[in-house]
Amino acid sequence: MFSEIIKRFRNLANPCSFDRYLKDNVIERENISSRISFSVCVERVFSDPHDLDNAAMGRPSIRVAQSKTLKGCVVDAAREGRTMVDTSIMIVDAESTIAALPFQPLVNELQVAFRRGCVAPVRHHHTIERTGEPDATLLLMPAWSNPNEEDQYLGVKLVTVVPGNAARGLPGLTSTYMLYNAIDGRQLALMDGNAITSRRTVATSALAGRFLSREDARSLLVIGAGRVASLIPEAYQAVRPIEKVAIWDINIDNARALAKSLGDRGICAEIVSDLEQAVGRADVVSAATLSTSAIIKGAWIKSGTHIDLIGGFTPKMREADDAALALSRAYVDTREALHEAGDLVQPIETGVVSQDHIQGTLADLANGLIQGRTTAEEVTYFKAVGSALADLAAAKMVYEKIQAGGR
Repeated sequence: MFSEIIKRFRNLANPCSFDRYLKDNVIERENISSRISFSVCVERVFSDPHDLDNAAMGRPSIRVAQSKTLKGCVVDAAREGRTMVDTSIMIVDAESTIAALPFQPLVNELQVAFRRGCVAPVRHHHTIERTGEPDATLLLMPAWSNPNEEDQYLGVKLVTVVPGNAARGLPGLTSTYMLYNAIDGRQLALMDGNAITSRRTVATSALAGRFLSREDARSLLVIGAGRVASLIPEAYQAVRPIEKVAIWDINIDNARALAKSLGDRGICAEIVSDLEQAVGRADVVSAATLSTSAIIKGAWIKSGTHIDLIGGFTPKMREADDAALALSRAYVDTREALHEAGDLVQPIETGVVSQDHIQGTLADLANGLIQGRTTAEEVTYFKAVGSALADLAAAKMVYEKIQAGGR
């Protein structure tokens, strides 16, 4: 049995690495080669010798990873004087992910992240055609740390967006986040991507609000009543003295449910049915919907308002009309928004505004390269499509907080 091989290795009079032991012992090497017929790489010098037996029998082990055929040497990675690491990964459920991402620290972390930047390739968009309902979308969003940073992380998020889930009573967006060590490629943690996405999304908008909304903004209108919309009030309260929250949704029952949920969390919210009046009263108007037609009209906007558009992320989606953009000083989370967001793509294509109408990005604001709000009367406008940078920053925050014992 392989446990006997390990026992003999551990009882050597002159200790050496496991690969050296196999190279110097033809019989042991042949014993192993004859028992292993599938491609594996044992990722550590085992503390449990039965793991080798599991490998030989084809049984799964968290310490065994698919890699390459073993011929003569089981552990190519084992080196003199080095103990191999366990390849088990941290599994972080939704509750733990949320607990590690309180909004005040998260907004601050995102401000640092947007100032520092990272490597974030263009995301992959894949359309999944549907019959009898809107098409679904698969998004792949990778990012990794700049090479000069002390802590090196790599992450990728997989997202499915299914508008038809509204009719099924299911969330329209589902995602998973995988975090790696960017130096050696080890998997570090698998996290609830929905929690990462929802919280970094509203925290990104709150960060923009820190630069663009009036410092005395006290009234917030939330358009939408889904998972992301439910987090907007708490996120904005991290950056502005929000006292009044109004909710509008195309489904009044959803709006009632959100108002009750917010009340249970200590946030007083009222349901509004007249959207025009509600928009005209709000200091901040924040929309988080999957709408394909404009909900917010520029004619309704009062001076000094900040317009925050979270929901639309494809060229066919709209949350505000052309007039709302034209009368505003406009900003984006990343330049990708100019090509992905219908709230920008459509008015630019029709000549209502040019790309020069966009003042800059959150990175520009965070680095002090451009000004945010300049007067109390101007209308500001922020359009986000989401960024892999924000995902990576949030995932890093979760991982490091859990590693530190939740402190």
